[in-house]
Amino acid sequence: MDGRTTATRTGGAAQGPGAALVFAGYVLTFLVLGAPLLPDFATGLPARPNLDDSRVLPWILDWVGHALVTSPATLFDANISYPARRQMSGVPHLFSSQLIVAPLRWWGLGPIAAANTVAFLTYPLAALAMQRLLHRFGLPIGISLLCGLWFSLGSFRAPYNLNQLQFANLFLPWLALALTRLREEPGLRRGVALVVVFGLGAFSSFYCAVLLGVTGALWGLFELARPEEGRGRFLAWSLGGVILVGVLLLPVAMPYTSRLADHVEPRALAIPWRAPALLPRWLFSLVSLDPRSVGVLARSPVLLVLALAGGVVAWRGWRRRLPIAQRLFPVAATLWLTGAVFAWGYPPLLHTLAAATPLGLVRYLPRYLLIADFGLTLLLAVGLASLGALLGDRWHRRAPVFVALLFLALRAPSFSDVPMRTIPAYAEAREVYDRAGDLWRAGGRGALLELPIFGREPGEEKPRTLEPDAILATTRHWWPTPAAHVSYHPPHRWLFMRTVEALPEPRALEELIDLTAVRWILVRPPAFWLEGGRREEVLRLLRTGPVPTQSWSLGDQWELFRLDRDPARPTWLEAVRSGDVGGKTILGTPMTALVAEEAIGTVRIGQADPAGPLRGRIGRFWLEVTNAGPRTWPVAVASTIPITLDGRWGTVRPLDDTVTAVARWRSLDPGAPSGQGASPGDSVPAEQRKRLRRDVDPGETIRQPLHLLLPRVPGWYELEVRLDQVGGADFSGPGNEAGRLRVLVEPQGDLAGASGPSRGADLARF
Repeated sequence: MDGRTTATRTGGAAQGPGAALVFAGYVLTFLVLGAPLLPDFATGLPARPNLDDSRVLPWILDWVGHALVTSPATLFDANISYPARRQMSGVPHLFSSQLIVAPLRWWGLGPIAAANTVAFLTYPLAALAMQRLLHRFGLPIGISLLCGLWFSLGSFRAPYNLNQLQFANLFLPWLALALTRLREEPGLRRGVALVVVFGLGAFSSFYCAVLLGVTGALWGLFELARPEEGRGRFLAWSLGGVILVGVLLLPVAMPYTSRLADHVEPRALAIPWRAPALLPRWLFSLVSLDPRSVGVLARSPVLLVLALAGGVVAWRGWRRRLPIAQRLFPVAATLWLTGAVFAWGYPPLLHTLAAATPLGLVRYLPRYLLIADFGLTLLLAVGLASLGALLGDRWHRRAPVFVALLFLALRAPSFSDVPMRTIPAYAEAREVYDRAGDLWRAGGRGALLELPIFGREPGEEKPRTLEPDAILATTRHWWPTPAAHVSYHPPHRWLFMRTVEALPEPRALEELIDLTAVRWILVRPPAFWLEGGRREEVLRLLRTGPVPTQSWSLGDQWELFRLDRDPARPTWLEAVRSGDVGGKTILGTPMTALVAEEAIGTVRIGQADPAGPLRGRIGRFWLEVTNAGPRTWPVAVASTIPITLDGRWGTVRPLDDTVTAVARWRSLDPGAPSGQGASPGDSVPAEQRKRLRRDVDPGETIRQPLHLLLPRVPGWYELEVRLDQVGGADFSGPGNEAGRLRVLVEPQGDLAGASGPSRGADLARF
């Protein structure tokens, strides 16, 4: 019996190569596995699992490094969603990654190359962490090396991607190792090591902080239950270290958690026990395969069976009282089951508590699969190590070789199975952005917006948001931009999106300046636009519209414009900058009920297409309202739950205290019903309440599109549109005037007939 087998059975530290040599071997392994990706690391980013995240994460890394060096006090005042402040409070900070990114940037690597490098290094670092943990418990070198590779390519990590920077699994084994050593020798040196490990993990991202907290609590409880002396000192040092890290993290976490508290619904964190397919899906999560997750590697059935077999063998070793199984099986199984259960939601009662604690930071619960992966890898390692006792040394030596061959054949090739997308600002359009930066500095700086916001990459048919590209492009010169792509929107986000979508209307450009103080607009080439005609209309507006501009052609049909007009409504800008919507609209108007003497307005309406009668289910009109009273009307309220990242759909805005337009149909045929109180299935639609597009000042007139359901029965109708404040004034006093229009409705054809809007630009725009 050799020394390695003896070490395995007694639980002592095994002999083997040092950490530096093991790490070098893992780096070489991943260089071979990632060889197809390496040529694109300087200018390209992985397109899966989420291309937009891949482009935002390098911006986060670069902004944090830039702010820490130039002005740490402005760290949270990132250059996106301008002029809103504290926009870094809505994204992961990734502070720990600066230990690698900062030297790389100082040595001259670009932000894309630096982000790819730090993401790539997390793979050998994760493998090393698991290998050193297993090595500490005396497992043979072959098993520990293999399980390190297995762990490094766990859930959310294969194929190669940048998203795993938000929840780097490499800290889980290091934390377990630090707790184990602290339990063996409670004292200052081991306590400091625990603080360093837990601190680096907690400061890598909030997700990682929570995952480490759960893992550390479970591992620490098992260590505390061990019969060795020093239990009190271990508890004091471990709790003291956690508290110290928590205190240091608090200034960073408070801005993020304060925004999170407004958007976490406790029921959304609960396990959906009534889901019919929950049991088989939960069984899948036991082997870290989550059917809901985009980009999670669907492991080979052979490897799934192998992992389960490792758990069964580890259980048998525990029953047979093998030292390594006795030591690791209980904690490994607990981690495995906890991660698998939490990946589907928190158990009853716990989900309410979770929403009020840091556990609520994990909004995407399947990321608990990283804990399940950690436990599963430990079970596999213990199972392989137990084979020596259960089947004899001969099988014990052959099993890792067999598993390694399966791993290399079925798992490792997936690492490079991802397309790399070139980033224009650091590739073919590099000179364009450099020239734009020179003009921006010489022309007085200010906020810069790239158009279109929603479009397509050249050569692709599927439309998507282009804001992540624009955000990443700012790293070349750090100009502020109204663009954003974050989890928690600033209050004015939906109004900004609707205003941009309304271009090329002249009023939209003027209101965009008032809302964001935008001074520069960079127009992308036609290949980026969904509607080529709209690009020409936007260019015409910028060249000949009411806002004075200067323009430069930057080559390859990139056009840069400087808007020589200051904001005409400084109160809007101040309201957006403050972000304070307590009792006010996002433009600063008090959310209070109007009295009858203040609620005075006139309405005019007309057909958007006056050529003939209306057909289809939806009619298109224009609406013009004038505030003839002495107070500004509250309209533009903040979203309560911003659902979508790009702000195009799904924002929930309450109507309480807002002034709205109410449309009502009345048939001009004798004896026909009116629209008052009608149901959607009746021939005449019920009253339809429509939002105005923004707050309206005294004496101001605004005009906007109006889309209404049409009556189902053809004939002549009168359309009446009046004003009404929800929960306030009904605009029925003297001086008020409703809009009326006589309309001919013809028999309905398709859902969107000749006068109905498409599901495309018009409906999205308004």
